[in-house]
Amino acid sequence: MYKQQVTSTFFHCLRCSYEWHPKSLGKEPKVCANPKCHSPYWKEPRREVALDEHLEIRVGAREKQVFVNAAELAGISLSSWVRERLRQVAIKEREDAEQLLRDRFKVSEEDEEAGDGG
Repeated sequence: MYKQQVTSTFFHCLRCSYEWHPKSLGKEPKVCANPKCHSPYWKEPRREVALDEHLEIRVGAREKQVFVNAAELAGISLSSWVRERLRQVAIKEREDAEQLLRDRFKVSEEDEEAGDGG
């Protein structure tokens, strides 16, 4: 019986876990060969976002069920849905506060200009 050892080179995407054989030897691919991935960062593992803070909120059973349903409709976890909504509200409130300050300063500047003329 004849045995021959065969070695094969293949690449492994650290983003999507796809494995493939190179089309040409000696050249490293620029992107992942997976048609659904094509990441140029296929050699670099995904970075884990460290969520080390814990926020506790109290909601009623009906309110929680509404949140759960909305998260399911969005196709994300409940915690991700709540975090995204809190982020959106915070951005909106900051923008409103900035506009309020701009309006107040604009009015006070106009008052000062009117007082200098008399």
